[in-house]
Amino acid sequence: MNTTPNFKIDLVSLLDRTPAEVETIVKTNYKCPLKDLKFLDLLTNPVTVSKDRTLRHGVYVFFDQNGNPLYVGMCASSHFARRIGAHFGLSPNYSDNQFLDGMVKKLRTQKERDRERWQVYAHTVREIGDHSLLLVAVNTLPEYITDLQWKRGEERKKRDSTEKEAVIKQLEKIFIRLFNPCLNIQGKRNPYEPDAKLRTIREYLADALKKHQKEQCLKHGERKK
Repeated sequence: MNTTPNFKIDLVSLLDRTPAEVETIVKTNYKCPLKDLKFLDLLTNPVTVSKDRTLRHGVYVFFDQNGNPLYVGMCASSHFARRIGAHFGLSPNYSDNQFLDGMVKKLRTQKERDRERWQVYAHTVREIGDHSLLLVAVNTLPEYITDLQWKRGEERKKRDSTEKEAVIKQLEKIFIRLFNPCLNIQGKRNPYEPDAKLRTIREYLADALKKHQKEQCLKHGERKK
């Protein structure tokens, strides 16, 4: 029996929770220290309510050594293993290393960054081993979120990826609003209204999915049945 703490949460287990409840679950859930993170940990989820145990898409959160959220991100087109790894590019010239780049700017002065350039990234990596990571897996396609039905077959397959991306984007917005991570660029609009916290995650994601489907109908000149 696997007794290793799990730093991966299945979205299905959060759907009927309010944002406030999700905030508590995330704060109390185990987070994997970066110094203990293994590549294979980003490929599968041994504890999940879904039959699919592969880890592909979803939302992730980096925390500092005290459990404070630092950065929220998502992967909808790339997989966790690729996206998380990209955050640790050891150069100021990389465009996808937002977390490490943010930590360099947080921990190092401009003078140090100018003087050390690439080396400052390697030094910073060694200093954040006690920082940690948590994943929220979104493997299942959005049928479990809403009762809206679409045509099956090839047309359905084409829509699945874009609908899934719309759901993950909304989930990322919710997490950014909940945790206010210091390394994220904050948007102007809140993903949910402060007076509507009793709504569930399922409802917020369903709203985003319906909006996306409506936009796709207009884009392709389709009639909603």
